[in-house]
Amino acid sequence: MSYATLNGLEEKYDRLKAFLHIDVNALEQDCANHSVLFLEASEVVADLKTQLGVAKLNLEQVQSATELEIREKYKGEKITEKTIASLVTMETKVQEKQQDIFDLEVHYYKWNNLMSAFDQRRSMLSNEVSLYTSNYFQCGEVKGKNQIIQEKIVRKRSEKAKNNGD
Repeated sequence: MSYATLNGLEEKYDRLKAFLHIDVNALEQDCANHSVLFLEASEVVADLKTQLGVAKLNLEQVQSATELEIREKYKGEKITEKTIASLVTMETKVQEKQQDIFDLEVHYYKWNNLMSAFDQRRSMLSNEVSLYTSNYFQCGEVKGKNQIIQEKIVRKRSEKAKNNGD
């Protein structure tokens, strides 16, 4: 994945981000698609991490080559290590490599956060399926604690009355 490919990641990111929403009426479909979506996001994160490592190595190589050029240029003059380091940092090719690393890091952290969101989505899907299988969504109404207690009292009174009547 090259820097030119990073621009195409925005559309892919937006497409995957749209799948974070869970439709409780389509849990089976959401569960079936989740692993594919997670895999797609994790592959991008892995590619970005690899590209970030390569970009850091490229920066080190450019910095080393630039430092050698500067030392050769100022060979007979007294120049401090700090001055050489500053001159290396000011070189356009070094700054371009640093910008490449920054851009890759922005995408890497963004995609890493998306992967975390998909991991949270997995947990939420599990919870939703548990609620669904326990008929949480099929209940006509949710009874309050007082209503349940009153029903128990009425049942006990009915049973006592029935037992006393026999």
